[in-house]
Amino acid sequence: MYKRRILAFIIICCCLISIFAVTGVMAESTTQEYISENDMASRLNQLGMITGNEKGDYMLQSKLKRSEATQFLVNLIGKNKYVKDNKDTYSTTSFNDVKKTDWFAPSVGYCERSGIITVNDTATFRPKDYVSEKEFLGMTLKALGYTTEDFSWSTVFQKAYEAGLVSDPSYQSKTDDNSDFKRGNVVRVMYTALGLQPKSENMSLIQKMVNEDIITYETASASKILKDEEISKIVEIKPLNEQKIKVIFNEKMGNINAESIQINDISNGNILSVNGVSQTDTELIIKTSTQVAARKYSIEIKKLVDYEGNTISKVSGQFSGFTVVEVVSDLFKISKIEQKNGDEVNVYFTHPVNDNAANPLYYEIYENDSPFVSSSPSDTLIKVLPNSEGVTISLKGKKFTADQEYSIKVSSELISAFGVTFVPQTELDTFIAKDIQQSTGFAIGQVICLTRNTIQVDFTMDVDPNMAEQIYMYNVTDSSNKPIQVKAAQMIAKPGRSVLLSLGSSLDPTKSYNLMVNLMSDVNHQYTINTKSYSFVGDTAGMIEFQVFGVVPVDTSSVDVTFSKPLSEKALSDVSNFTVLDTKNSSFKLNPIKAVVASEDSCTIRLFFQNDRKLQPNITYTLRMSSKITDYTGYSLTGQSDYTFDSYNISDANMSMEKAVKISRDTIKVVFSREIAMDTPNILTGNYSVEYYDNGALVKKVPIAITYIDSKVIVLKFDYLPEGVDYTFNYKQLKDIGGEVYSDSQSNTIKVTVAK
Repeated sequence: MYKRRILAFIIICCCLISIFAVTGVMAESTTQEYISENDMASRLNQLGMITGNEKGDYMLQSKLKRSEATQFLVNLIGKNKYVKDNKDTYSTTSFNDVKKTDWFAPSVGYCERSGIITVNDTATFRPKDYVSEKEFLGMTLKALGYTTEDFSWSTVFQKAYEAGLVSDPSYQSKTDDNSDFKRGNVVRVMYTALGLQPKSENMSLIQKMVNEDIITYETASASKILKDEEISKIVEIKPLNEQKIKVIFNEKMGNINAESIQINDISNGNILSVNGVSQTDTELIIKTSTQVAARKYSIEIKKLVDYEGNTISKVSGQFSGFTVVEVVSDLFKISKIEQKNGDEVNVYFTHPVNDNAANPLYYEIYENDSPFVSSSPSDTLIKVLPNSEGVTISLKGKKFTADQEYSIKVSSELISAFGVTFVPQTELDTFIAKDIQQSTGFAIGQVICLTRNTIQVDFTMDVDPNMAEQIYMYNVTDSSNKPIQVKAAQMIAKPGRSVLLSLGSSLDPTKSYNLMVNLMSDVNHQYTINTKSYSFVGDTAGMIEFQVFGVVPVDTSSVDVTFSKPLSEKALSDVSNFTVLDTKNSSFKLNPIKAVVASEDSCTIRLFFQNDRKLQPNITYTLRMSSKITDYTGYSLTGQSDYTFDSYNISDANMSMEKAVKISRDTIKVVFSREIAMDTPNILTGNYSVEYYDNGALVKKVPIAITYIDSKVIVLKFDYLPEGVDYTFNYKQLKDIGGEVYSDSQSNTIKVTVAK
């Protein structure tokens, strides 16, 4: 009884082991795609390697003759066309049982000369005999580049297992040949061989044939033998400058040489020469001859190989020749680069900058990737541009060479007016130098007659404002050399290069006059003008008169007024110059409390009304403008001073946040939909906060500083804002310029985005 129990226990264990073993095999097999021999044969047929009979039967249960085997192997390695084209050469063999006229003679001859088959002592090939398994595996190994130095007749099975032609572990010790080797077995070996790398090759056999244009990529991919899950293609083509483009692929690529690239002008077929390439993973940088701006070009790259060795015969795309594009980003980056002349270049930024940006230590210039100008005061002079939108870099003792590429490298230590550091960039930081004639230096560029008694003097550089506004720096005379009094001199903008001169008598539009600049210095006191004259005509024909173009109500609290020219600062600062009247109610009179120049148009101003004195919907109003209103030249309004407008369908003003953007590790920029007052509560740090979750706990932070950028933008500095966290930004209250206070809980919260 005891022995029976032990026997039963052993049987149960064996059953359990068998179940687990079968389960393991099933699990392994389900992870791989099962392909039948018939499917393999169909895929080989798509590649032109085998054919069925007239009924389409591949006869997979039949055996394969040795004569047929050589033809199969010639097809397998993509030499069928080559052998046919050279059949006279290969039809002659060393075998006495292969006639020159036999259909299989060329394939036997090629296999002999290629070392796939060898001549035995009897010099017989036995073409009508059926090929055995060991024979076909041995010939396939040699077709893959292996030789008798790699294996012998006795180790064919072991080498076939090692090379991956067969996968059954029993081949590691197998010695007996299999004479019952069927066509189905042959098909499986050929199918497997196509996915293997031939000896000393870095790509599969089928990839090699695609690369050699024996098989098209599309045909190889359709057969599903080529294992390329992602087809290589061009995702984007970005011109970086007039002589450089970036090609971005959808996957990591192998080496691409310049000879495989062709770029054509689509309009005339002319070739744009490729002068060099460099690449990193998915990006290819191509140096070209000079592109025509906005011209359409096509690009074709042949025999493209991805990083896994998969080959596609060609990829193509189109792009437009480089034009100067202004980078728009919330990060602090280079916006655009413009060459001024032979030794000066303007660099514009996405953030405004301050005088700190005028430090030469922040800038280096490279010529064709080699150092050209160092970050030293002895090499460059840096000047901040008007409106603080960038800097001018002036070379000392050097000039730019035409048609050479220059890149501007800005230090990451440069800080914008927003208080954030510069973000280095790898594109759109270059320019191709042009043969720009050197400017005449510091001189009078032109004199424009604005009115009968006002002229505008434009210098070629920004001028010293203190000198520019001294009337004794100028003498004006008529054609008889009679002096004309200069009553006032005023700069249009500071810094700037334009000066308005008010004259004591009227100019005759038919006569010529002369302006003498007695002494003037540029803003950096590098250059001076001494007793230089410039002639001009007193004709004002073609000058636009100062007038109102239109009045449009924005909401119940504000109105936009568009003029033909920008207003003078004096006219803008005096809000009593504007009065709104009700055409049907003579007692109604409304004056704005603030006038602000629109950021998008210097000729448009927005009038803001007090929150308790607003416009009403569906009423016809008149905006009356004072005769004291002048443009920036001092010229008074012409035409009507009363302008009628309708307030149909206007509504109360709304305050919302257009966006809140994290522009550095500790800074958020907030843009409002409406102009806000530079007043409490807007200027209080405690009025704002960000919230985020840290390990499930809600964290709230208030800023440590606020920078008021303009009437719609503020920048808030925090102690630290962790990366990879979702933030929400909040405010408690906001006051607009009209004094209206907003505290709607639905509009005072916004999700913070990350700058790109």
